[in-house]
Amino acid sequence: MDKPLVSVIVPIYKVENYMEECIHSILGQKYAHFELILVDDGSPDNCGKMCDEFKEKDSRIQVIHKENGGLSSARNAGLEIAKGEYIAFVDSDDAVHEDYLLDMVTLARKHQADIVCCSFVKGEEKIWDDNEAVITIQENEEILQRINEDDVVKTVAWNKLYHHSFFTEKKFRYPEGKIHEDMFLTPWIFHEAKRLVLTDRKLYFYRMREGSIMWDKFTPKKLDLIQACEKRMAFYKEIGNKDLFYWEVQSYIRNVLKFYFLIRRHYKDVYAKEMEELRKKGIMLTKKYWCKGQIAFKLRLRLLAFLINIDGARNTAVR
Repeated sequence: MDKPLVSVIVPIYKVENYMEECIHSILGQKYAHFELILVDDGSPDNCGKMCDEFKEKDSRIQVIHKENGGLSSARNAGLEIAKGEYIAFVDSDDAVHEDYLLDMVTLARKHQADIVCCSFVKGEEKIWDDNEAVITIQENEEILQRINEDDVVKTVAWNKLYHHSFFTEKKFRYPEGKIHEDMFLTPWIFHEAKRLVLTDRKLYFYRMREGSIMWDKFTPKKLDLIQACEKRMAFYKEIGNKDLFYWEVQSYIRNVLKFYFLIRRHYKDVYAKEMEELRKKGIMLTKKYWCKGQIAFKLRLRLLAFLINIDGARNTAVR
């Protein structure tokens, strides 16, 4: 097998307790033909200094220091200088198995795949599964269809190896200023892919920790998820994929209801405007979808209960 260069992009921000483990796991790869791009996203701790120290010890490392712009901005900065035939993203508080790049590149070359996805371990401790892998190949329209059907696929940027053409020829970039940024881009990448290879071997460790973006308390930025659902619904409708459209509608309904009641219970005095917008969306969704057979029956009941609940709350307020 020839050895194509892989660009591994690691955005770094306030992870000085975890980044050494992450970087060591990449430097310890059995597949050694890679460049490691560390993007210091204006981290206020010692991360920037630690990046420079790693660079001095290994010529495969490049470091970008930039003003804080968020995860998407950091990934995009890495993409601007990446030279690899393949691109991989690793979050700086995560880690990868020593076979991660070897297995992913081998599968990409063997099957001429545009994207390779691996399974993953999630939690607070790495427990690698070295059982023999089950390999699945998807092509063309089948690829996007798997996005909500397989935990290996997922919408996330990590746990995947991408051919560089998505980011060079297609010019895909992550939307800056958003959280849930993967949801704004991954479906479009999958739609363009010709062949996807899945391995159920767990080669990526996703660390679940408090203090990460996903664990932070509620802020209006969390509502980026609602916008992501809206964009995906519009995209699936545009390409005529009814199955994915109604799948996304159901995700949209769940998130609108979840955030509405979360704000109403805990933040209504602070985020009254956001709560009102969600209330309007909930009413619109109830009127439009409660009688649609494509929507799960229990979810339609939740929409009706929502409508009764907000009417009851309004009547109580009037009294």
